[in-house]
Amino acid sequence: MFAWIKKWWWVVAIAVIATLLYSMCGSCTTDWKARYNEEKGKYEAYRAIAGADAKAMVARVDGLEKVIAAKDKVIEERDATIAAKQGQVASGNKRLADLEAEFTTLGTDKDAKISNLQSQVAILKDNLTIAYSIIEDKDAQIGAWKIKFDTAVKISDEWKIAYEGEQKLRLMAEGLVERLENRVKTTLFVSKLKNVALVGLAGVAAYNLIKK
Repeated sequence: MFAWIKKWWWVVAIAVIATLLYSMCGSCTTDWKARYNEEKGKYEAYRAIAGADAKAMVARVDGLEKVIAAKDKVIEERDATIAAKQGQVASGNKRLADLEAEFTTLGTDKDAKISNLQSQVAILKDNLTIAYSIIEDKDAQIGAWKIKFDTAVKISDEWKIAYEGEQKLRLMAEGLVERLENRVKTTLFVSKLKNVALVGLAGVAAYNLIKK
């Protein structure tokens, strides 16, 4: 028996090495597939969640943009109202200037002077009332601008969260691609190693056969 082994050792060596190579490759492939499938499963699960979150985020942003549009309308309407009121004040000031000029021409006519002054007071009261209402309009605009700012911050935060989620998803995808690339490189290397080993073993076999 030992004589047979001594004679055909190279055949046994070829069989053992070939078996080890294929067994090693098979084990590596199984482990690699398990790890890859696990990472792919996590990626697909996160992608599904990220997709649902993105849709919800778009809906929230749409709602927030409607809030901004509504406040823009408030600001625009108040601008028009303020402009009209300022026109009323300017008109009142013109009438007031006319009355003041008229007052200097009334001489000693007390009744006329009293009537003139009463008209001036009425105009001043109207202008004061309008001025207070303009302040209220300005306050409403300030409130609208504050809501616009706060809403814009919320939109910015929504997009920041979406960007960070996209970054995480991209990195996971890149990890899968990198794993695949490494697997291809490893497979090519092992394939070359097997070819070299088989060619070498074939050479040994050929040498031993010729030698016989």
